[in-house]
Amino acid sequence: MKKTSAIFIMIAATLWGCIGIFVNGLFDQGFTRPQMVFVRTLTAAVGMLIFMLIFDRKGLKIKPRHIWCFLGTGLFSLYFFNICYFYSMQYNDSLGVAAVLLYTAPAFVTVLSCILFKEKFTLKKALSLVLMSVGCVLVSGIINTSTPFSPVGILFGLGSGIGYALYSIFGRYAINRGYRSSTISFYTFLFALIGSSISGQPIKTAKMMFTSFETVFLSLGLGIICCVLPYIFYTKGLERTESSTASILATAEPMVASVIGIAFFNDRADLTVLSGIAVMIAGIIIMNINRKDKDNEKNSAS
Repeated sequence: MKKTSAIFIMIAATLWGCIGIFVNGLFDQGFTRPQMVFVRTLTAAVGMLIFMLIFDRKGLKIKPRHIWCFLGTGLFSLYFFNICYFYSMQYNDSLGVAAVLLYTAPAFVTVLSCILFKEKFTLKKALSLVLMSVGCVLVSGIINTSTPFSPVGILFGLGSGIGYALYSIFGRYAINRGYRSSTISFYTFLFALIGSSISGQPIKTAKMMFTSFETVFLSLGLGIICCVLPYIFYTKGLERTESSTASILATAEPMVASVIGIAFFNDRADLTVLSGIAVMIAGIIIMNINRKDKDNEKNSAS
């Protein structure tokens, strides 16, 4: 794995970790969670389209027989995992439980990548996956909560993890067919927007976005800073990184979210949380030491 690929993935995780700033702001402005999914995908799709019309018009061309790749990244991943994640938070009545279930994604990616792409499951991957998972549990605060688990909430949580994992899988298929990160990101947002239009009250939500300068700023931040940029960076990193490795590194997102929560929202900073952050940093270091700078062999395009 190229060192720059790991940096790109960590930048993506950092930007994803900032989402709480914009989600909390929009929630205070009266937006529902399905509406925020629509806001995120709308601003991301429009922003990405403008960028590509100016700098990368050729990237808008895709072959009809490859549309399934983008249906996978857009509908089955970005839209599906967001909806499952929101319902997981609702039924579990705990952000910590929902977060831990969402970050079962690296395990799903690792298993699927071994089967579909013949990636090796190494000791380094296993150790890093364990450390990142333990760190996520500690950071989420799940071990300090007495909130009862909901079977429906658990199913939605696992669904969010599977949906999150599918981006790395379908994204890999798109990369293997010669598509650039910008192309993959745009069509991901476009198909996710189609899905979110069903549940996001598009007309009402679009009007709410322009009620004040603050709602415009928060909407753009949610779509550009927490969607367009991280997906471009993550997909770019995925080009030279195994899907399983990329997914494990992206698990740094809750660590970043926790730090932001402590810094901006007066979240707790007890020993458990700090230990979780330290454990996750250890997992990231282990995943990146003594790596050979060689590209993955690409499957032949269909």
